[in-house]
Amino acid sequence: MDIIIDYYFEVLETINNKIEEVEDILWSESNDDTLSDIHHTRRQLIQFRKNAWPLRDNMNAMLRDESPFIKDETKLFLRDVYDHTVQIIDNLDNNRELVSGLHDMYMTNISNKMNEVMKVLTIIATIFIPLTFLAGIYGMNFENMPELALEMELSPNLGSYDTCYNRDDILLQKEKMVVIKREGLYQKAFS
Repeated sequence: MDIIIDYYFEVLETINNKIEEVEDILWSESNDDTLSDIHHTRRQLIQFRKNAWPLRDNMNAMLRDESPFIKDETKLFLRDVYDHTVQIIDNLDNNRELVSGLHDMYMTNISNKMNEVMKVLTIIATIFIPLTFLAGIYGMNFENMPELALEMELSPNLGSYDTCYNRDDILLQKEKMVVIKREGLYQKAFS
């Protein structure tokens, strides 16, 4: 039993080295492979914990049960093995938290890179949106626009037509739009 637990420490050391490698990659330059490494390490830790947890329960049961097959001298060794399994599970939990922190750090790096791209796109949009507006206005063909040939134009809202215009000038009132004839021009006033 003690030999199995000692091998668990070696496996745990290998996983610790992998976590350190992933952390170094995150600090230098991360890519899509980094995220898959983080998830792979996390899955390994979960699987390892599933294997180590029942071992701890079994060792605890062996220590608590009064069995004629287990002598008091053997229980000292079992207590040592039990302490090692608890230590392995604690290390596994710490490593899971480290891997979770690495995942958060990776997502933060990706978010920062995306913010840099958004900053550049915002600067480009700030430059080109007004230019597009001006090109749209001055690029119109004013001579062939059908709206310019109409004898009606929109006037700004000057308030109620009763206070702004003489009642004799009103030709048509439909809903809230009033069409007024003055000197051959039709104007729309909105009340």
